Amino acid sequence: MGITELLMTAVALSMDAFAVAVCKGLSAGKVKLSHMLICGAWFGGFQALMPLIGYFLGQTFESYITPVDHWVTFLLLGVIGFNMLKESLDADEEADCSLCFKIMLAMALATSIDALAVGITFALDADINIVFAISSIGVITFILSALGVKIGQVFGSRWRGPAEFVGGIVLIGIGIKILLEHTVADKSLYDLVIAQSVALLLTVIFSVFAVLTHKKDGAQKGELVLYCTSATLLFVTGLSLTALYFIIA
Repeated sequence: MGITELLMTAVALSMDAFAVAVCKGLSAGKVKLSHMLICGAWFGGFQALMPLIGYFLGQTFESYITPVDHWVTFLLLGVIGFNMLKESLDADEEADCSLCFKIMLAMALATSIDALAVGITFALDADINIVFAISSIGVITFILSALGVKIGQVFGSRWRGPAEFVGGIVLIGIGIKILLEHTVADKSLYDLVIAQSVALLLTVIFSVFAVLTHKKDGAQKGELVLYCTSATLLFVTGLSLTALYFIIA
């Protein structure tokens, strides 16, 4: 996993904590700097700790996992990403505004379970710098969680769902890329499948946005048409490229 993928993973993992921080800011009323720092420290600390634990667990069982490491990584990231997508569509999620030890411990643990699973995938990557990896995850989560509290106060919960949705898509995409790197030997076919995967993920994004826009009260017709057209064009283009590749090959 390269630096770019690692940083994308760190941002994606922080979306759960960001979403909860937004809800806290929404319910806290007047937000102080101390509120932002407390949330950032709790969520950032646990997001750094849990992948480290997962890393050591993965190393312990590395000999059993190595033959199917790419499948393990794909499945773990896929499940985590799918769960984030599902949570992003839950408009009723709320967070207790209390910053007491018991509440924050429970929330920090709940939002960092995904990071534990990702830590296991780190153990399967011989090139990973675990110190840099957990530091990146912790620092990025700290910053986004602290900002999330303020964003929740200023903008409300509108950013919670989109943030988790994008985070889920990113994790699923990284999982697919890692799986393809290990299973597709033909470089041309690999490039095609990567392009197809990106097109498919974007199609899903636009389709979901179209559905949500359609259900929204006072939805703009132009916005709905844009999402539906984008999704259709991406899907048709992907099918056309695939057919053309196999005809030429």
